[in-house]
Amino acid sequence: MVLMRTTRMLLLPLLSATLALSGAAACSPKEAGGAACAYDLPDGCPSPPPSWSNEVQAIVDRSCNACHGDGGVQQHPWDFTTYSGVYTNRGSILNQLYACKMPPPDAAAPLPQERQALLGWLECNAPNN
Repeated sequence: MVLMRTTRMLLLPLLSATLALSGAAACSPKEAGGAACAYDLPDGCPSPPPSWSNEVQAIVDRSCNACHGDGGVQQHPWDFTTYSGVYTNRGSILNQLYACKMPPPDAAAPLPQERQALLGWLECNAPNN
């Protein structure tokens, strides 16, 4: 958890600066599952952490794998069909999800509770639970 917190402390200011330089808002009014996308990263790892096998994997399958799964237009270099593929890319996933850049506007967004589960799981350093 300390590594993820440190990574978050380093990456989020960089992300904000990058978005500011590009003229983009950190979170646009894009709808995320019916709720406006907002700065909603949990303050820490939820207790208990969201479960990869019972919750998060299904969210990734529904919200990410149309593009990042087998045969998807963005499968390579991002393969989210396995825990290992998601874990390897957890920092990028966190940044893209938190910045409301993923999923794109024309793709199915996770529901607000799914977004919170995914962000919480990533905040917990993506356990294989």
